[in-house]
Amino acid sequence: MKVFVDIGAHFGQSILKALNPKFGFDLVRAFEPSMYAQKRLSRIKDPRLHVKPYALGGTRERRLLFGAGFLGASIFPDKANLVEPTQRETIEVRVAHEELEDLLIEENQVWLKINCEGSELAILRDLHKFDLLDKFEQIYIDWDARKVPSLRIDLADTISLVTESGCRYVSAHDFEETGWIGVEKWLVAGSDDRLSSDEISRQDFREYQLLKFPYSTLGFFKYHFPDLWSFLARWYHRKR
Repeated sequence: MKVFVDIGAHFGQSILKALNPKFGFDLVRAFEPSMYAQKRLSRIKDPRLHVKPYALGGTRERRLLFGAGFLGASIFPDKANLVEPTQRETIEVRVAHEELEDLLIEENQVWLKINCEGSELAILRDLHKFDLLDKFEQIYIDWDARKVPSLRIDLADTISLVTESGCRYVSAHDFEETGWIGVEKWLVAGSDDRLSSDEISRQDFREYQLLKFPYSTLGFFKYHFPDLWSFLARWYHRKR
């Protein structure tokens, strides 16, 4: 069975890519702790999708999620560019290896995407501790911990740990695009039949064309004009 695991699913941008029949996933397991984001995910009607309403980490605990419901929400209050950090939810965190080891059996091909705003360090260290990293077919990591000053030392150690483990992983920045655009490029590049962009369904292509401009533009404003980004994000949140 071919499985896609999405840790940090947000509104399902990457899930919609993975559900494309061209990629052949039989199961999509997504983890998203924000109640607001979970409501958005409930709009995706596909029997292959199973959403888990909690976050993953290295220990069982309850944490505050800062900027809940917004892009870039994090359990780390010192993360750069948090949108509406006063918008908070108390979320449940469960242990990564306990939630994933049932999938990591010999007959499965499991693709893991991690984009969880600093929590990737605890997740990866936990999976490494239980010798599970090399059981994934492919791993896509967005090193969001680089935006969290309190995690800088742990970030360097974790990158070394993952690299030395010998697992098959790529960084989001290897594709010059982050977010769902980077995920799509990773899925295309890693597929056995080497799918080209032209082979992606017309529906996905239209979605790509409609979303690529606003995502890349808002990304520019997010980092260069944080006040404008916050205003646009609050407006979008109210509208949805």
